[in-house]
Amino acid sequence: MKTIIVVPEFHSVIDVITNSSTELFISNTGKSHEVIWEFLSDVNDLLELNDPSCGVGNIFTITEENIGEFIKDNYYYLDNMVSETPEEHWDFTRNYYIKKGWNPNEWRDNECTQEIRSSHSNEACDAYDKYIEEFVQKHMSEYKKKLIGKTILVGATDNSIPYEIFDILLKKLNAYHIHCG
Repeated sequence: MKTIIVVPEFHSVIDVITNSSTELFISNTGKSHEVIWEFLSDVNDLLELNDPSCGVGNIFTITEENIGEFIKDNYYYLDNMVSETPEEHWDFTRNYYIKKGWNPNEWRDNECTQEIRSSHSNEACDAYDKYIEEFVQKHMSEYKKKLIGKTILVGATDNSIPYEIFDILLKKLNAYHIHCG
């Protein structure tokens, strides 16, 4: 009996760890969306990728109207754009449980009912959402200064933007890459 081992082509070590990720490119090129779509089509033709969009699903520009939603969805990946990093969800939750006098490991406690676990978990999640909302508002002027007017290219699906065009996008579109785990 033959054994066949299939080894997928990995773009980076991160692919081995997470196996999927969305890519964002924040561009400061000043080009219109139409020009960028044409550029992507030209890159596709040159590299014979069989995808005129090169895996990009959406292109939009950050404005006063959409910056709040963009940051809300991506604050975790934009940590290098502000003067401090938000506390991670797990750390916040653990500290919240301790502050409330709850057992942070209550999910292991057989005497703790599912109802209590759910109640504590929901309260901690609501508190974290409020914490992030306050964090974003506190740093909104920093985000605005760095993002308003920038063009965002978003991968159509996980791993849809081919790794081999990352450098092209970074250099030709004066872009910054964010790997959204």
